[in-house]
Amino acid sequence: MGLAVKDLIRAAAHIVSTGHPDPDAYLNGIRDRIETMYAIKNPGVI
Repeated sequence: MGLAVKDLIRAAAHIVSTGHPDPDAYLNGIRDRIETMYAIKNPGVI
């Protein structure tokens, strides 16, 4: 799970630096992907 959090932070920094037009939607997409990966590895937790 640690790698996913690092990826999220890196993505957030990239969005801020590039001036992404809809950062919330982009971050929500990343978060959904992380939650899906976590749920697959840990069934029944989420």
